[in-house]
Amino acid sequence: MTIFYLPPYSPELNPVKRLWLYIKNTILSNKIYETLGDLEAVLYEVMRELKNTIVKSICTASYLSI
Repeated sequence: MTIFYLPPYSPELNPVKRLWLYIKNTILSNKIYETLGDLEAVLYEVMRELKNTIVKSICTASYLSI
C-alpha cells in the first residue's frame, strides 16, 4: 500500500468529487425536489443503479492505478 499526499484543496485529484460532479450534472441538474426526503430517495436510487463500469470510468486516475 502506498500513501499519496494530496494538496489541501484538490478536487480534481479526488475521484469521489468527480463522481458527485457526474451525478450533479447528469441527474440532479435543473430539478427541484419538494423535500429533502425526495432528494435522498432519488440519490439512493441513482447510487444503487450505478454500474461499476460507469463508476470506474469516472473515478479512474493515473495515480491510483496499480
